Amino acid sequence: MLDELQQLVDDLATELQRSVAVDDVAIQLLAASAHYGAIDPPRIDSVLARRADAAIVAHVRTFGIDHAVDPVHIPDSAELRTLPRIAVPLRDGSDLYGFLWLIDADPPVTPSELTMATKGARAITELLRHNAAELDDLQAQDTPLLAGLFGDDRDRRDAALAAVTGPDRLGAGASLRIAAIRFRDGDDDTAEAARHAVTRSVALRQLIGPALVAPVGGYLAVVSRAGPRPPSAAWRERFWSTARAAEPALAVGLADQLPGESPAASFARAAYAADVAQRVGEFDGFACWSELGAWQLLFGLPWTPETALELHPPLAPLLRPEHRLLATTLLTYLDSGGDAAATVAALHIHRTTLYYRMDKIRDLVGSSWSTGTGRLGAHAALVLATRLAPSS
Repeated sequence: MLDELQQLVDDLATELQRSVAVDDVAIQLLAASAHYGAIDPPRIDSVLARRADAAIVAHVRTFGIDHAVDPVHIPDSAELRTLPRIAVPLRDGSDLYGFLWLIDADPPVTPSELTMATKGARAITELLRHNAAELDDLQAQDTPLLAGLFGDDRDRRDAALAAVTGPDRLGAGASLRIAAIRFRDGDDDTAEAARHAVTRSVALRQLIGPALVAPVGGYLAVVSRAGPRPPSAAWRERFWSTARAAEPALAVGLADQLPGESPAASFARAAYAADVAQRVGEFDGFACWSELGAWQLLFGLPWTPETALELHPPLAPLLRPEHRLLATTLLTYLDSGGDAAATVAALHIHRTTLYYRMDKIRDLVGSSWSTGTGRLGAHAALVLATRLAPSS
């Protein structure tokens, strides 16, 4: 589909002798022509990054492009370094598939050129509509496959795995990369629209390649071939920004299948990573299992004060509200790998203050937290207790 889209964009640009770009509904770049005439830095940046800057996305949306039926003229912005633009909605009735963009400068777009662009937009809309229908059909096939792949029935699981790793899907011998996308609480219609937006995201599939996408147990599962491990920072950032652009209100957890691990176990780890990403602010909505750190130790456990105490009972006195400062100090020390200098820097305190607090901690709970498995349990207990504590 992308090759056909690129050809339509190139043909229209040649006809107009103007640069043409096509974005999806999330304003993620799908195709761009060679440059003709005036160009601005944001256009160049979007071609290189395959997505527009968030500030520019917010700016153009203020002109009502998401609900427009006819072309929308957007003035230049000195602050954003943008030239005037025209957004032609790629719309079929109530369904919006994206936008066709023209730079409206040097010289401005003429009425006849806009007529040609609108005609070209109709052909592009039809291509995107057809592709969306194919993706909807694929999801209908993916839903029973992933239900079997992650289910308890061994025969169904084996049959689903054979189909998923067959030549028509991910390919023989594929090791799986599983993303679990969790939508924040809302009404059923909103959640369904959110799942629909991500499922139809051409930019997301452009990034990850062949994939199976379907709802699984309250999440939207995205199953693709595993790439380099761990995934690069650039890949993770692009996956997150692309998925979030399709539907902002979500959290993503990512897990690569381990050798000998069942797909169901891999999905469970990805789903847990999504839960952590949604509930723990430091992850900002996206978490790889491999980067959860001490949160891995809480996998499968309820997030309750009782669990925190059970993980390391000697810490009980430290977990009382009146000792929150000491608990935060010990958690920061453990997060810093026992490095006093790093702890001092993180807490913005003097080294002697740290030593004073550590002595107080030892007086209160002893030193069972300082070695071996005791340190693991104490770290997990403090992570959970700090998360559960009310904000001061």
